[in-house]
Amino acid sequence: MKTQDELNKEYHEKLYAAQMKKHNPGKNGIIAVAVITFVVFFVVWVGCSGNSDTSDGLVYSRKYTKLDAWVNAQQFVKNHLKSPASADFPSAYESSVIVESDTSFLIGSYVDAENSFGGNMRSNWSCRIVFEPDGMVSCKDFQLNQR
Repeated sequence: MKTQDELNKEYHEKLYAAQMKKHNPGKNGIIAVAVITFVVFFVVWVGCSGNSDTSDGLVYSRKYTKLDAWVNAQQFVKNHLKSPASADFPSAYESSVIVESDTSFLIGSYVDAENSFGGNMRSNWSCRIVFEPDGMVSCKDFQLNQR
C-alpha cells in the first residue's frame, strides 16, 4: 500500500504532466506558427513587390516642392548658356517661385555667367516648370533676357 507522501507525489507528477501537455503545443503548435509566419511574410512580399505607382490601377503623384522646381529650372537655364559651368544662381529663397498647382511652378530669377567673350554677365530668366505624369519635367514659357 502507498503512503500519503507517495500518493501526493504521484498526484503532483500527473498534474504537472497534464499542465505541461496543455501549455506545450507540440508538433501541431509548431506547424501552426510556421503557417502563420509564412502567410504574414507572403502578404508583406506581395504588398511590396508590385509597382507602387500603378499597382491598383491608380496613379499616385509625388508631392513636388518649390526646391524641386528650382533645381530643375536651373538645369534648363544652364542648357541655354554659352558657359554653363560658370553659372552662378542666387538661392531659391532669393528668387520668385510661385506654386500654380501640385505639378506646376512659375519661376523668375537671374543668373551670372560668362558670355562668349569671357566676361561675366547677368541675365534674367523665367519659366514654368511642369512635372508631367510620366515622370518627365518640362520647362514651358522659357525666357532668357541677356543684358
